[in-house]
Amino acid sequence: MKKSKFVVALAAMLLLGACGGNSGDTTPTSSESTSSGESTSSSESVSSGESSPSESTSSSESSSSEQAGGSSSTGTSETPASGWSEQDLEAMELMFGPLSNLVLPFPTGLSSSYVNTTANYIDAGYYYFSITDTACGDLTASYGAQLEAAGLIYSGSSDSYYDYYGLTYTIYQYCVPDSLEAITVELDYYDDSQGLGPSWEIIAYYGEKDGTYFDDTFPYNRIETELGVTNASSAIPSFDTLESDGYISYYYEADSVTYFLVAGTYDSSTNEATLYSNYKTSLQSLGYTVTDDTEYENYGYASNTTLGYELIIDIYEGTFSLLINYTGASSGGETTKGNDVSAGGTTALTGISSVSVTSASFAAQYAADEAEVTIDDITFGYYRILNSDGRIQFSSQSRESGYLWNVTSLGTINSIEITATVNDYYGVLTLYVSNQVISSVDGLDYVTPTQTSTGYVYNIDGSYSYFYLVNEQTYSSRNTSIAINYNL
Repeated sequence: MKKSKFVVALAAMLLLGACGGNSGDTTPTSSESTSSGESTSSSESVSSGESSPSESTSSSESSSSEQAGGSSSTGTSETPASGWSEQDLEAMELMFGPLSNLVLPFPTGLSSSYVNTTANYIDAGYYYFSITDTACGDLTASYGAQLEAAGLIYSGSSDSYYDYYGLTYTIYQYCVPDSLEAITVELDYYDDSQGLGPSWEIIAYYGEKDGTYFDDTFPYNRIETELGVTNASSAIPSFDTLESDGYISYYYEADSVTYFLVAGTYDSSTNEATLYSNYKTSLQSLGYTVTDDTEYENYGYASNTTLGYELIIDIYEGTFSLLINYTGASSGGETTKGNDVSAGGTTALTGISSVSVTSASFAAQYAADEAEVTIDDITFGYYRILNSDGRIQFSSQSRESGYLWNVTSLGTINSIEITATVNDYYGVLTLYVSNQVISSVDGLDYVTPTQTSTGYVYNIDGSYSYFYLVNEQTYSSRNTSIAINYNL
């Protein structure tokens, strides 16, 4: 029998364990940070193969380059002591979101003709800090050493990622412990196999989902937060035979399914078959059906339709990995929605009165606790909402969902209009409605929004006096205004 099948999980665990070794205290060179809040433009992938060398190396002297804080960085402009130009530093600050104080080391051997191509990626819909050099040769190995010295962690490479252009890419990450934040740095080298000339490229971006958690105890709170469940501590057995390294965990999405991975280490002299058997017994005692993989040792699949979980267990050479997917419980235990009470249509159902919530009602940082704000004599409660560059930003689910509700009765709420720039990184808010002040969304009726040219409209069919807008999405929700139309 083969020893292990969970190659991805084990590789990820080893990477994340290395990230944990840095504890977040060792950071690359810092510059002044002017950013607060969270970025909404995180990339879902470490790949950039959609761009050809010609696209990557084109000059950033386009009119859109000002978005990235500058045009080309040719080495002829005034540069700070770090070696980066002011334009480069501004582009990093813009692209790195909440970690905008992080500055990458300047590559030794970069030629004076390198070009800042950040604006080109913005134009193509990607939120990357990027520079390209066609004269420096392949600096991947030497710059990788610089990144590691600055606290970043090597996480893999490939020689055949984008065969058409002969691209070799290498990935490094700076992980922030106890968070879901990371800067991912991709180093790409295009050979001359297509006759387009060689080029070396740095592509770096902030990712809300690419960080990792480090915990001393089994991370039930993380599982519940990331999977949106409330019963993890009673539904999933912990794995307690650990060495002192603690638990490493993170979540990711694949094919529209959210998974949470928990990994840890144990004394490698321990009998793996016994550990696997004991954990399997713990699952079966909770009503799980466990199926052993016939090809791999100490590897199995567990499911419990009543609790709503599917698990993959892998125990191999001192490492334990548990991949968790929540499919929905067949009875009890979880948040359930009531009826969809959408009235439909793209035009808002207006009432006698309307109150507009704007960014001016919120501070530039998230409050530590729930707070209240009064607008036009109507009191609203809110949590994890801030004023981000003139927009109302609701925190994403992965970083504690932001939410807004009315404390003052609004009689009959007819519709809610949200003005926003909708893109791939926009978190669409969920609207719940009730005839009582809302303290829990369990069983509440909800409204499916209709997208318009300016944002979303929630038209409500029925008589409801109270609403609750919450961000249950991966990305933060940044909105220009929120208008509530109602009849008293």
